[in-house]
Amino acid sequence: MFKKSWLRNRTHSEIKKNYNELYKSRWKNLCFRFSELIVESKNWWIVILTVLSIYIISGLLNINFLNILEIKYETAKILVDQRASNIATIISITLVVVGFMINNLAVKEPFAYRLLFKKSYLYPIIYFILSVIGFFIILSTLRDHLNEFLFVRLVLTGTYLAIVVLFVIGSLFATIIKFSNKNEIKKLFRRELTSEAYKHLKLHLLEKTSKQIFNDTLQSIGLKKYDFWNNFNISNSTKVDVGYYDDKQQPKEVERKVVYDIDIEGIAKIVKNSKTKDLSYKELFIGDITTSPHESIIDLDEKSKNKLKKCFTLKKVRNKESENNNLARTFFDEKIDEYSSNGNHKDLEDILDAYYELYEIEIKYQL
Repeated sequence: MFKKSWLRNRTHSEIKKNYNELYKSRWKNLCFRFSELIVESKNWWIVILTVLSIYIISGLLNINFLNILEIKYETAKILVDQRASNIATIISITLVVVGFMINNLAVKEPFAYRLLFKKSYLYPIIYFILSVIGFFIILSTLRDHLNEFLFVRLVLTGTYLAIVVLFVIGSLFATIIKFSNKNEIKKLFRRELTSEAYKHLKLHLLEKTSKQIFNDTLQSIGLKKYDFWNNFNISNSTKVDVGYYDDKQQPKEVERKVVYDIDIEGIAKIVKNSKTKDLSYKELFIGDITTSPHESIIDLDEKSKNKLKKCFTLKKVRNKESENNNLARTFFDEKIDEYSSNGNHKDLEDILDAYYELYEIEIKYQL
């Protein structure tokens, strides 16, 4: 369900008012998210499901463009084996050529290879081609078990997908060829660094703005921000007997979670209906890492705290994802040290120019 009143949506709406240029159109954003998913090798199943969906839809619905070509049932039975053989030959040649081109990259850096796989969509293209071959093999096996109309429709769909295969292979070659030119690679590196900077910018604005909205909303209903030092009282500290210690009784470490979204209006409603008065709160924001966000309202009664748990959407902390968000910056930082020590002034100037672009972004958005 689209939670319009929740903190995440309100934060994005507020940022969009001031920095609309940071947001893509809904269609472009959907395409971008889909492309970000399929470039990861672990998401191979998305490509296979997409191809399967195309086959199912074409078989169940009477789609007009499929009727451009008309083939007979007997012809379709011959074509299904030929198409599988043709595509298998194409992919074998493609892999040989791609392997040769990758071995001759102008810049042989791990980051360059990673960027190549991302920009060329190498993994999803291979999965797509293998899926098309696989479904042709399945069609060939089931030819005597499918009715003639359905079989012909599926063979036609596979034929159109085989044509698409040629275009995606052409796109793959065109992208890899760019990586054989050192100047083109430098441009791609800088674009990736800038793209990474804008991602961090949006995350920063999301945290900053969500924190402001969270504070303003709770303070507007009379809550005060919790101050640890003003509430700290050493006389109330708990005494612990450390004379005996049992490993079996060691408390389990509480799992830390990322705050993905907050029902800010729900929290306000719970606080208003609470019998406890003069409440204070601990500051939270989108992207905050915490163990118990429902404890953010200090001295709230247990019944209200249980209700408060439903006001938070939490996600697992992903350290690997955080590391991947800084790949370009890490690469440039390493290169500036390397070029400085080697006296490579030309490449050092290129890196400093890229850093100047980042500085301009910081100035523009007052970071």
